[in-house]
Amino acid sequence: MREACPREGGDPSPIGSADDLFQDGPPPSRGHNDFSSSAQRLSGTVSAVFGWTPDQFWHATPAELATIFSVFAGSGPGQAPLGSEQFEKLKKAFPDG
Repeated sequence: MREACPREGGDPSPIGSADDLFQDGPPPSRGHNDFSSSAQRLSGTVSAVFGWTPDQFWHATPAELATIFSVFAGSGPGQAPLGSEQFEKLKKAFPDG
């Protein structure tokens, strides 16, 4: 682990201790447009709709998420998801998976 270089007065941190950082409480929320609120809502959505774990969500790229949602909504460049009949045909054609 890298050690911080002490400043004049012996304090190694330019902002002081963690206790000093939020002495007046946490920073104010910027409403529903900040990153954490958006990420939390999107993470909950993909968990509920697609059954994703948080790890799967955080490893997905924005482009992958956009594609999934656009196809799911029927407005994307991709085709609609396979129906059960088409899926069964593929399983018979490729039994090894």
